[in-house]
Amino acid sequence: MEKASVERSGRDPATGAIFDSSVPEGSGQAVYMGALAGDDRDEGIAIISRRSEARGAGGWSVADVTGPAALRLYRARASAHFVLGVNDERLAVRLG
Repeated sequence: MEKASVERSGRDPATGAIFDSSVPEGSGQAVYMGALAGDDRDEGIAIISRRSEARGAGGWSVADVTGPAALRLYRARASAHFVLGVNDERLAVRLG
């Protein structure tokens, strides 16, 4: 993503991977994603608070994810999905 579009959108490009860490190294598979990450704090806190309270734990507030707090809350919306081919080349995965 071009830097200018990141600055205009207020979001940063991000990447992520989902894999099974319980299998021996070199024998697993993973899904890799390109994404746009954003700071959707209010909506995220509301979602996490509802789930936390439904399980009998306390609610969350902005103070739980800002300032000196150890945790941060971000949202990433996947914009591309890949798996690795035989020679570690990226193979696009089309969803839907």
